Amino acid sequence: MSDKLTFLHIAHAAGMGYYVIEAPCAAHGMVDWPAASETDMKKNLRPPTSALIATVLICGCGFVDAAQYYVSPTGNDGNPGTQAAPWASIGKGVDIYNPGDTLYLRGGTYALTSGIYFYRSGNAASPITIRSFPGETAVIDGAAIGNTNSLVYISANYFVMQDLEIKNSKQNGITVEGGTFVTLTNCKVHDSQDSGIYIGKNDLTSTHDILVQNCTVYNNCHMNDAHTLNGGWPGALVAGRASGVTVKDCTIYKNNGEGIIFFLADRCRATGNTSHDNYGPNIYIDNATNCVVERNMVYSTLDPAYFRGGSQTCGIQFANEPYNFQNPSNNITIINNVLVNNNYAFYYGSYGIG
Repeated sequence: MSDKLTFLHIAHAAGMGYYVIEAPCAAHGMVDWPAASETDMKKNLRPPTSALIATVLICGCGFVDAAQYYVSPTGNDGNPGTQAAPWASIGKGVDIYNPGDTLYLRGGTYALTSGIYFYRSGNAASPITIRSFPGETAVIDGAAIGNTNSLVYISANYFVMQDLEIKNSKQNGITVEGGTFVTLTNCKVHDSQDSGIYIGKNDLTSTHDILVQNCTVYNNCHMNDAHTLNGGWPGALVAGRASGVTVKDCTIYKNNGEGIIFFLADRCRATGNTSHDNYGPNIYIDNATNCVVERNMVYSTLDPAYFRGGSQTCGIQFANEPYNFQNPSNNITIINNVLVNNNYAFYYGSYGIG
């Protein structure tokens, strides 16, 4: 295929109906109309086929509109945000990108002094993507942040976060609150004071259709480093007050709380995950409806550092704890899971609700 691009434009010639004009594209992907002389454009006039018109109408706009921006730990916010001259701060890109755009983070550590709020939304045809540059790993580090907010906060719709490492949050590593159609893929989240990933708001409808896939979540929930026995600790990967959340092919281990939690949740699915050596139940379903737990590997390596009350925790537990509103557990499918070396493979606790 030639690397020389051509833009097809449906044009109207007086008295001749609609015709197609071909003109070259500039390197940045926008049409360089001055480069095509009037003579050249007239030479390239030809009647369009219906298939060609459909192709232009369906595909042309996405090609023209999408942009790529770049951030680097060695960049400068006075730069234009190109690959050759990237910005320094992630927040610079957050205020600029539009649906269909991609913000590439070059490899290295971004030592933040405040959390990042991703609020601009894409759409179904053109999601916004934030990701590490291919072959590199961008590390977002919250060790220097003085407050207790989430390190990464997402309220956007049609949003993809990919190939990032998130560490040392003073609260949750990643919070998705009020966002819809959000994908977190191939991210590593560790050493958060609270949850590694928390998804949900104050109801079952505001946050929905979230996919967490191929993520590794470990060494979180440091607020419970003392391993208290009376509860109140967070979970590592939580969908709470959310619906339509899928946790797929993730690895969750050595957290000082539960592994995966669905609570006050509807239509959630945990599939193909590995959850082991967490202080709380490796998978915990609480006040959840219409959920599926399938094909997960759940086990203990018998590491006493994650024992509770002198023994390893249970594998899969479901319950109905008391909250300010109830969504009593119902229609939970648990199928084709492998559970090894857990204190109890399956456990039910009503905690006074029944």
